[in-house]
Amino acid sequence: MCGIAGLVSPGNPVPDSLRKQVEKMTRVLRHRGPDHTGFFQAPDCVLGNTRLKIIDLSDRGGLPMASADGAVRIAYNGEVTNFKELRAAFALDKKYAFSSGADTEVVLHLYEELGIDFLRHLSGMFALAIYDAKKRKVFLVRDQYGMRPLFYMFSGARVFFSSEIKSFMELDCFRPELDREAIFHYFSLIYIPGERTPFAQVKELDGGHLLEIDLAAGTRELKEYYRFDYTIDREGRYRAARRHARFPAPQPDLRRPAGHDAVWRRGHQFPAGHGESPGPQQGYAYFFHKGERAQFRRVALPAADGGLRRAYPS
Repeated sequence: MCGIAGLVSPGNPVPDSLRKQVEKMTRVLRHRGPDHTGFFQAPDCVLGNTRLKIIDLSDRGGLPMASADGAVRIAYNGEVTNFKELRAAFALDKKYAFSSGADTEVVLHLYEELGIDFLRHLSGMFALAIYDAKKRKVFLVRDQYGMRPLFYMFSGARVFFSSEIKSFMELDCFRPELDREAIFHYFSLIYIPGERTPFAQVKELDGGHLLEIDLAAGTRELKEYYRFDYTIDREGRYRAARRHARFPAPQPDLRRPAGHDAVWRRGHQFPAGHGESPGPQQGYAYFFHKGERAQFRRVALPAADGGLRRAYPS
């Protein structure tokens, strides 16, 4: 988990006072990324990033990250789980000199390779801001499912953004006026649908959407880059596909179902952890990483009488 924050100011240089406020916005997110805090500043854009080191524990994966020529900058939160496959599929190693093993760098070079259409190839959870000095554009993007948070606020022509709403409270231009309709939805539905937030000034970027800001024209446009397809399959293609599909032979030891996806997605450079309630699934964690020695711990929960509930291995 990392945190991103920033300011986009089309047609107006960012004054020093606002730059300092954006730095405060970013430092509020320190709990999301305690390992490093970094900034990038252009005349009309400021990006801030706190980093929690997960993939590539070295400083080479520092954020915000820059392209080789410095024209493209990315502030990034999340994890693209198919970054290794994309790196190979588009032969990025033959076209770009990688300096880290982080998924952020794959995302950065994939944008250089394909432009903003690269989003349709990503799998995972992410929120990111891309500054492109050559195209004079900034893109704020949230993953297809909206798993990683991203909020934004308009103040005149300026656009502020952050991973958490409380960052905006560091801004002099923030007004804590409540969105009463959003509050009504919250108490009715136990969540706030759409872009609304408890504050009228702050909006939440929907999953599968991006906000494109044109620095030259001074325009901003909200775009949907991904939409779920709920079309009913009336021609039976799904059933036909199942009939002709080849499924792997059953595995009585359950090793593949339990650990295959975790092993496939694992790009982390630290020991994996796994927690389960009591039951046969407890043993599945042992098979997550073949050849690695598993360590088991017991968890005890306090009971109402002041004692301890039964402790189970996990």
